[in-house]
Amino acid sequence: MLKSKIEVKNGTLRTGFAAQMAANLEKSGFEVKNFGNAVRRGYEETIIYDLTQGRKQDELRKLQRL
Repeated sequence: MLKSKIEVKNGTLRTGFAAQMAANLEKSGFEVKNFGNAVRRGYEETIIYDLTQGRKQDELRKLQRL
């Protein structure tokens, strides 16, 4: 099975959070294509955009659990 490719954007005020999360996600089997700060900061919740049109439901559920 091919690894799911993801992008991680830090929308919090925590410095280095995107890099930390990217490393954790790679350990869990995801391929992080890019990570860095979001344009806007101060998000209170994680937002996941599924660009596969629902083709990778197992990977999406795994990402939601993490």
